[in-house]
Amino acid sequence: MLATATITRERRELVRIVKAGIADFEDSVQNDPRFRRDCLTEPLSTYRIHHERVYQEVKAAASEDREPHFTGDMERYFDRLVYDGLNAG
Repeated sequence: MLATATITRERRELVRIVKAGIADFEDSVQNDPRFRRDCLTEPLSTYRIHHERVYQEVKAAASEDREPHFTGDMERYFDRLVYDGLNAG
C-alpha cells in the first residue's frame, strides 16, 4: 500500500512539474523577444497545442493511476517540459 501511495504522489508531482514547464515556456515567450526569434523552430501555436496535449495526458495518467504514454514528437515535448519544470525558478 505504501508503494502505491508513493507512486500516486509521484504522478501528481509530475503534473505539477509539467505545469511549471509550461509556465516557464510562456514566461520566456512573453518576457524575452530573443527567445521567440532564436529558440522557436515551429509556430508558437504548435508549441501550445502540444503542451496542452502533454498536460492532458499527464493529468489523465495521474487520475487513472498509470504511466503517461507518448510517442514521437510528443515524447520530445514531454521531456522538454519536465526539464524546464524541474529547472524553473
